[in-house]
Amino acid sequence: MGPMMPPPPGMRGPMRIGGGPRGFLTDEEKQNKPKLTKALLKRIFGYLSPYKLQFIAVFAALAVSAVLGLFPSIITGKIVDAIVDDSADVKTLLGCWRLLCFQPRRL
Repeated sequence: MGPMMPPPPGMRGPMRIGGGPRGFLTDEEKQNKPKLTKALLKRIFGYLSPYKLQFIAVFAALAVSAVLGLFPSIITGKIVDAIVDDSADVKTLLGCWRLLCFQPRRL
């Protein structure tokens, strides 16, 4: 394998094409970067105003999903604690965990 070619001017980092996930910017791109102002935010939210209910519904669904995603971990923790403490509620907790994690799929 021959020696590696140096990157073209303005291109740095491990992923030179497209800037990569960290988004290395050239000096020109840094200068022309748009500023986040109150007027810009007002304009963006103006575009979203016809979709206000859908926007709220998506964020509500996101919040509910995040909260429900915590339940299997919480119940698993309670099961482990109950087993370590030799508690009699282990069967109840295992039943709840089974209901939350292994729900039958409906076709």
